[in-house]
Amino acid sequence: MDALLDPPDAYTLYQYLVRWHSNRPSFAIAPRAMSEAESPPWSRHRIGKARDILVERGFLEELVSPDALKRKTGSYRLS
Repeated sequence: MDALLDPPDAYTLYQYLVRWHSNRPSFAIAPRAMSEAESPPWSRHRIGKARDILVERGFLEELVSPDALKRKTGSYRLS
């Protein structure tokens, strides 16, 4: 987890995802819905930024890219 010490939001989001999705082959990350549900209690932009760091650093694999214009969430799996 040393690779996530500098972005603590990414580390926290990663722990959420491991807790809830480690037994699933894939899952959606919907920053707006997650923010509204306060899981975690952050803005949608903060959740999206943490998600992007996880993808960039190889902790998440993006299976389907999110599409803001079509209001489609992305699909991911833990790496």
